[in-house]
Amino acid sequence: MGNTPKSCVACGCSDLRYAFKGVDFDDPSRSYPIDACADCGTGITGDRSAESSAYSANYYGCGYAKFAPSVEQATGWFNRRRARWLVKVFRRRGTWSKPLRVLDVGCGRGGLLRALAALGAKGYGVERPDFPLTTLGKGIELRRGTLGSLGEPADSFQLVVFWHVLEHLEDPAKPLREARELLAPGGLLALSVPNFAGFQARLFGPRWFHLDLPRHIHHFTPEGLGHLVSTLGLKPISTTTWSLEQGPFGAIQSVLNWLLPRRANRLYAVLKSVEPISWHERVAWWALAAIAAPFAALEFVLSATLGRGAVVTLLAIKE
Repeated sequence: MGNTPKSCVACGCSDLRYAFKGVDFDDPSRSYPIDACADCGTGITGDRSAESSAYSANYYGCGYAKFAPSVEQATGWFNRRRARWLVKVFRRRGTWSKPLRVLDVGCGRGGLLRALAALGAKGYGVERPDFPLTTLGKGIELRRGTLGSLGEPADSFQLVVFWHVLEHLEDPAKPLREARELLAPGGLLALSVPNFAGFQARLFGPRWFHLDLPRHIHHFTPEGLGHLVSTLGLKPISTTTWSLEQGPFGAIQSVLNWLLPRRANRLYAVLKSVEPISWHERVAWWALAAIAAPFAALEFVLSATLGRGAVVTLLAIKE
């Protein structure tokens, strides 16, 4: 750990070229070199010596809430919307049946699993061994460790989700391969990652909010992600870079990172529930966010229209 891979994890190309030094998400005094694949454009973070301390208690938030109440409500709405969308995909394909067995890799506090459970799914979540919670709610099983340690038989899930998880993994091909084995024939794989080929990544470079260094090891492009999934024997059926949840806020925080580099990602910290923050600081950051909002709205519309949004969301099936 801590060394830059010698080839692209997405397409296998060995021609990796230096792109820039990205700023540490939590400590602006640190930076990490990022190389980019000359073929598919996927980025790779090097010199990750601080990665072992990157998943502190502050990263996970506090108890069952990671954000302030209003943000938690918005997050819940997005999870319910995402759950309905996934169920609609199954129904459109004629493969919806209850109970739908769902595996959410890197499930966090289980918001998506609870939303799917409300629609008739049976949820299983996987998290890191140091994940602070012991339960995610009624009817949801939480496992710590890796997919390989689950002990579930092959073809046992209709849906496997990696939602902003793949970029954190040293070798993303391995869990994807294991996920394919766990998927039943006709089953659906749902992936979402930051888009290293998007407008935000190009505009903000080292201070792009969604770099999240050093936690994000790989920085995928739509081309690279599609290649990786196809190579592992899964068939992509849709790809989009539109995300109301991730796009506008990513632009707002990235603008503020450029304007106030010594206070990088502070707006995001204000929205979290971990540390007490005075009301006047909250008001000040919300005012700055309001100033950056028109630019974020313009960027969101343009990037969504041109397919260069802040995230890549891909659906693939096991044929």
